[in-house]
Amino acid sequence: MATMRAVRKLRPAEGFELAEIPVPEPRAGELLVKVKAASICGTDIHIYKWEPPWSTGRYVPPKTMGHEVCGEVVQVGAGVRGFQQGDSVSAESHIYDGTCSQCLRGNRHICEKLQFFSIDTDGFWAEYAIIPQQN
Repeated sequence: MATMRAVRKLRPAEGFELAEIPVPEPRAGELLVKVKAASICGTDIHIYKWEPPWSTGRYVPPKTMGHEVCGEVVQVGAGVRGFQQGDSVSAESHIYDGTCSQCLRGNRHICEKLQFFSIDTDGFWAEYAIIPQQN
């Protein structure tokens, strides 16, 4: 199994760590992206410092950090349309379910089950990352 380096929040305390983890495999509807650039924002700083109440009440480690990214598609999962190997992509950071009443009204940014990269799922401070096609 191939591995990669990733910046991760491994424990509920101040700091991040550089870790060696498996390269993820894209599932149906997902893209595997080689990360070319990822940024830092205020949320990352709060998580790094493990500041209450937000971090201590909302964040559950371990996770790979980073929710803003640009990269290149290296593999597509089953059923992916409109993307192919070599495409340059970025990602919308709101992960919506597409089935709740808000999504069906076109309000995906306030999805009833809204998730975020690096907060609810692994993020982009890694050599490779998974992005759902919809994002």
